[in-house]
Amino acid sequence: MDFRTHGLPLGELAQLAGYPVQDVYQRPRFKNASGFSSQMVALPDVVGLCIFFKQLGFMIDPGPLVDRLYAHTAVKSYLTRAESDIYCYSVMRHKEKLALRAAGPIDAPPIQREWRGAGGHRYQCLLRGDQVTSLTIAGPRWRASRRIELQCSVCGARYTKGDPESALNHRTTHAQALRLLKPQTSKPMRERLQRGVAGERVDVNSPIWMHREVASRALRFKRDFGYDWLQWPSVTTRARHDPRWVGYLFADENGAIDGACGFFCDQGHWRLDWAWVRPDRRRHGVLAARWPRFLDEFGDFWIEHPISDEMRAFIDRHATSEQRRLIRERYPDGSPISNPI
Repeated sequence: MDFRTHGLPLGELAQLAGYPVQDVYQRPRFKNASGFSSQMVALPDVVGLCIFFKQLGFMIDPGPLVDRLYAHTAVKSYLTRAESDIYCYSVMRHKEKLALRAAGPIDAPPIQREWRGAGGHRYQCLLRGDQVTSLTIAGPRWRASRRIELQCSVCGARYTKGDPESALNHRTTHAQALRLLKPQTSKPMRERLQRGVAGERVDVNSPIWMHREVASRALRFKRDFGYDWLQWPSVTTRARHDPRWVGYLFADENGAIDGACGFFCDQGHWRLDWAWVRPDRRRHGVLAARWPRFLDEFGDFWIEHPISDEMRAFIDRHATSEQRRLIRERYPDGSPISNPI
């Protein structure tokens, strides 16, 4: 389509552009036979490479190939880079802006050049000496973005204002966070509380929705405090039949769940692995109100480390003398500090 591509090392360019050349084997007639491979580029990657050349300003029309593969990409939930280019081509055609960079001599003074191509593409080139160190190509219909990078003060998620995909993802994340940070009244939780304080207990006999509530707060604890693993079993039938795990949901009188905690039995000894309370309910006695029951049920349970300054102050007021003694014996120089519970 464009004579300027003739003689270019297309295989090497495809690799550099992110469209891999792969060893492809013809399916053998006999499974124990030797296979012979050829180096090929998958069809979506070929189309992606054509779109890339179009973005660079070459006189190439990938439209017919895009039309051929669009239906295949439109039904997929996950797309490769090339498939994403195919899926978005009809809307983003001529609207892209590419920035290509390469290493060059640092001591040479930069020289900037600008020009417009025959197809309407706008080019901005930065040279150091005789080497091109950056090349920016804006499509004929590209316009400067008004998008702004923001961070939500409520859910903590980063998103791009003006980007519909980012905004949609933020709304989903925000709604999930509000469910934990600003919980609504839970009718099944309220009904369980009417039967007594044991309604907050989550064990192998509890319904699956209670396990999900504990797991969601364990996940929030993990993300907030930067831990490596989730301190609650996955919500499956297997997780519901592991008697070593016992959790508690912290609910108010209306059934709104303010937090949760998880206990684990390690060789006959119980330990408090984690506890999470929504920020606006911390230091309101949520954990202290339940501490005597925990001591009655689990005895002088171990409190997993690291322990924050706030939790250490809580231990000084509410833990038994045996719990404090065990902590001093194992950590004579003091407890490592983490984020507050």
